Amino acid sequence: MLHFIIHYKTFQYLPGTIGESIKVTGGFLLGLPHTAKYFGQEFFSCGPMWYLLALMVGWVLLDVILNIFPERYVPWAVAGCVLLGWGASLVWELPFCLIQGAVVVPYLYIGFLAKKKHLLDEPLPPKVFAGLLAATALIAVGALATRTTDCISLAEWSLGPLSIFLVGAAGLLFIRLFMRLSRGHGPIVHFLEAVGRRSLNIFCVHTVEIIAIPWYLMVAKFSAQPVLGMWLQYAISLGSIWLVCELLRVRRALIIRFSLHSAERPPCTIPPGTDMFFRLLRCSHHKNKRRIRL
Repeated sequence: MLHFIIHYKTFQYLPGTIGESIKVTGGFLLGLPHTAKYFGQEFFSCGPMWYLLALMVGWVLLDVILNIFPERYVPWAVAGCVLLGWGASLVWELPFCLIQGAVVVPYLYIGFLAKKKHLLDEPLPPKVFAGLLAATALIAVGALATRTTDCISLAEWSLGPLSIFLVGAAGLLFIRLFMRLSRGHGPIVHFLEAVGRRSLNIFCVHTVEIIAIPWYLMVAKFSAQPVLGMWLQYAISLGSIWLVCELLRVRRALIIRFSLHSAERPPCTIPPGTDMFFRLLRCSHHKNKRRIRL
């Protein structure tokens, strides 16, 4: 609805507004990770929400694999799931992030093994650490050689299915790195911690603003000055996310303060002989649901 209003107020053209709103709504209902065409009709991406949808699909697939296959065959089943998702991306863009869900299964499986084998708590063997470093370096080499980058939402990998496994290994290395950084102190660490605490709020606000606000209007508005339009878009987007997160933080602080203030109030006392209706009415302002002694 917000997208419809902004688009119509900008162009004052109802048929075009309806068409663009259909693209946004259809992409959201189909759970598209990026702009795609179905039967000649173009639909826009569902925004950052594709990430959660892909994780949900991936968890379902991994749960099925862990419950069906014996433990020694699980890695092969995970690899087969990856190849199936990668192969499907070469043929057609499946809706509901089914391809993305299939290729994130190894990442979830690495997390499963990391928790089971304490890979994040204990020092890694030198060979494993060297392998993670080699995987990270190979990702950079592949990107420079092919002049492309890996992108799960677009189902593009510079080295094919090999890049999918390399990204998982590099991800484990960076998680260990950030866990080590979290033990320290300093402005950078505190900034990363603040972003992490607000990550869910940032995700929700970013999902709404990137779908509801037609940012492609910036391209048309600043076609002569694209750099200015890009920085202005970043400023508006980050500013709106920061503002909403601050409002949510203030709201949470007020709720905690009100709860503590209510807990410090003395219990409600009722003079004996008072009519029951007035006795209940007198205690109705207490929001902490204390038990009224009649």
